[in-house]
Amino acid sequence: PLRFDEHKAFLRVVHSRGGDALYLGPLLPRAIKRYLKHWLPLVASEGDGARLIPPLDVAWVWHLHRLAPRRYAVYCNERFGRVLEPAEAAFKAQSAADEADGETRRLWEKHYADEPFFQRGEGESSPAEWGPRDPLSNQTTLCAEIKTACAAARSEHGFDYDVETCSARQRTFLWQVSQPAFSGSEGFAAAAGERYLQFLGLMKKHGCEEHFFVPSYDIDFAWHTHMLSSTTCYLRETEALADAPGGVDHDDSVNQRHEDSKLHLGWAETKELWASEHGDAADPIDRTGVTYRGEPPDWWFEADGSDIYRVLDCFLSEEEVANALEKLSCEANVRGRAHSGFDMGCQVSGDVMRRLREQIDAEGAVEGREPAELAQPPAGQEPQQEEEQELVEVPARVCPASKSVPQHKDKPDGK
Repeated sequence: PLRFDEHKAFLRVVHSRGGDALYLGPLLPRAIKRYLKHWLPLVASEGDGARLIPPLDVAWVWHLHRLAPRRYAVYCNERFGRVLEPAEAAFKAQSAADEADGETRRLWEKHYADEPFFQRGEGESSPAEWGPRDPLSNQTTLCAEIKTACAAARSEHGFDYDVETCSARQRTFLWQVSQPAFSGSEGFAAAAGERYLQFLGLMKKHGCEEHFFVPSYDIDFAWHTHMLSSTTCYLRETEALADAPGGVDHDDSVNQRHEDSKLHLGWAETKELWASEHGDAADPIDRTGVTYRGEPPDWWFEADGSDIYRVLDCFLSEEEVANALEKLSCEANVRGRAHSGFDMGCQVSGDVMRRLREQIDAEGAVEGREPAELAQPPAGQEPQQEEEQELVEVPARVCPASKSVPQHKDKPDGK
């Protein structure tokens, strides 16, 4: 079975503890150098059976390299005489925030006493400088300084794969596979695995080299998970399943979605071929919830989650908004906090608190979270009686025109 849960957990760890500093920021050039100079030789020297778990920055670069399976296999064979497999560590990484795996760290220190196991600066939330957005794919690129530093690290070790640009592209993959349709572990895994096999079957029937096949994101998730688990097994299995000599290669560099682009035309043709095989079945390749959903808004990459605010339009009635604004003008706010507009206090009714609790609990049930810990009515008091009690003070924020508006989770681009 494909290891979807482990794969997504890995992507989440990279996203939360590496983030843009690793995706396209100052941690990336040294991560590439550490991967080429230290990690791969360590794996080669200890043998494929060793249970080595890489530090987070190295794990990310290894992940990116293995997403080009044929290129990875060639590189490993030329440099080490065999393909280096991650074994059980395919979706594992260690960060400075965790207790390190003692064996891996001991071996690292034995071989590389002068190189810290964890890269300095890992886990820090300093913002990374972005390059311009690609006008055709709308994806963020690396700034010139980071790109130059990454190229220098690769050149030093004779590594010609543009892994840094791959990092900038793959930085958005977690966003695409975090849609509601990707929830429900066993059901999703079974369906995505079956659709992936059908996708490979499509390649076999119509010729892997004759068409540019483009997957939906559930199929792409299965595809990535397969190739990352074991390069050798992946190439052997896809050679048979798709009748592709040497195995099916993977090229994520085709990411420009404008009309008549290679990706746009390939997706249209893949949908036609899929439909020709499945007729008007209830399972089109572009089923709802598993296709491209646009680039992630800026808040998705915000290092500090406390700076992101959940916005729900029309939650308060016009009368309740008027009452809230009136309470904001109370003496305590005006005297003590009005100069900034931040961290103010506002009194709302018990009914508003009840509705807020129901809203959060309903969303939490979908996401598997525990019920919200908001102010509850006293023991023995019925929930509806809460409305008749004293008003409840909650945090409030007002953003004057002279201040920057915080990022909002539900708004386009976080604004």
